[in-house]
Amino acid sequence: MMNIYGFGNALIDVEFLITDEELKETGIPKGGMKNISSEEKDHLLSKFKKKEISRTAGGSIANSLSAAASQGAKSSFSCSIGSDTDGEDFLDSIKALEVFSACSSRSTGVCIVFITPDGERTMASSLDANLDLSPKCLSIKSLKNSDVLLLDTFSLGTDSGFNTVKESIKIANINNVEVCFGISDVSLISLNFDKISWILSQKISYVYGNEDEVSELKNAFSLKDKKIITTLGAEGASISEGNIKVSAKAISPVSTNGAGDALVGVFMALKEKNSHQDALQLAVDYATEICKISGPRIKNAT
Repeated sequence: MMNIYGFGNALIDVEFLITDEELKETGIPKGGMKNISSEEKDHLLSKFKKKEISRTAGGSIANSLSAAASQGAKSSFSCSIGSDTDGEDFLDSIKALEVFSACSSRSTGVCIVFITPDGERTMASSLDANLDLSPKCLSIKSLKNSDVLLLDTFSLGTDSGFNTVKESIKIANINNVEVCFGISDVSLISLNFDKISWILSQKISYVYGNEDEVSELKNAFSLKDKKIITTLGAEGASISEGNIKVSAKAISPVSTNGAGDALVGVFMALKEKNSHQDALQLAVDYATEICKISGPRIKNAT
């Protein structure tokens, strides 16, 4: 059984089904993401209230760990949440995980997810309590005993978040824990260039992202000796090691929200008891099921 530890944003995802024209009005590039203030969040929630289609717990690393747990992996998650109903709902959604959370005086974070008719997701996140993510949120014992550490660029937005990244990688490297680092959005690469440069100078086993994210990362940094997992949307996914590529079943997607998160989580859970080819195929198949539903997780999957 794989033992996977991760930390990151604790968010409530609120999905809205809107037109491409309405998306343009938000000023957020289609398929991208933007961090917004609490005031902007309230404005968007009010403006699109009648177009809401779901309200579920999310957060990229939590989504990955939930998918990993559904495949039998022991999954542990650290985060910062608010003492509010959203925080309670978030914790209730990850009962299958071992959770280490710190309470913040801020409200629990909310991610507004705009879904266009083609199923593409575009995100606007109000981080709030996630701004208080810090090394004290980590469980050093759990991390030391893990096989894989999962983290992504969403934790780089604050100094305390980056300190958490540095501390976790230091512990992982000392204890021979594989590190899997996700590039969550193209825009975050240039914004966090120096921080990503430091991360990639450490012992990182896996880097993952979609085609655009991986391409941008390769243009900016050397990824020598790192296995690169690239999600290819409707075309499936690939791993640089061994030039592995698998296909996805053709579907009409409801929403792509959380599909890439799930793919990485399932692959990490299965890569030791299956070949990388088979583990990646199973991960793509699981991610395809995510695309058939609203929300980033399959309910009752664990």
